[in-house]
Amino acid sequence: NLEWKGQYKMLENYIKMAGDAGAKAAKALEVKKSGNKIAAFQHKIINAMIAHDYDRVMDVLSKLSSCSENKFEFMLKFLENPEENKNIIFAFTTTFIKTEKSDDKGENTND
Repeated sequence: NLEWKGQYKMLENYIKMAGDAGAKAAKALEVKKSGNKIAAFQHKIINAMIAHDYDRVMDVLSKLSSCSENKFEFMLKFLENPEENKNIIFAFTTTFIKTEKSDDKGENTND
């Protein structure tokens, strides 16, 4: 049905936009040496989505937008119809991952 209305292509663009924003936000937190926050934000977003608590999703994304100093323009599309547009948020969380390898501080360095 979405494809017939021509909305499928538009939704596809928002999904790509969200994916790009996720990667950019993760990189911004890593640059700020706040990479440990990535998993926490990701869990909060996913848990809110599972609970269908879309207000909480928006709260967490707003906080993340502020912390990472990035605009999340895809949020407006999500707000139009959260249930129908939830793939936008899933695309965001899929790319919002830590890319830097963390140093293993548990390694024994005694020589």
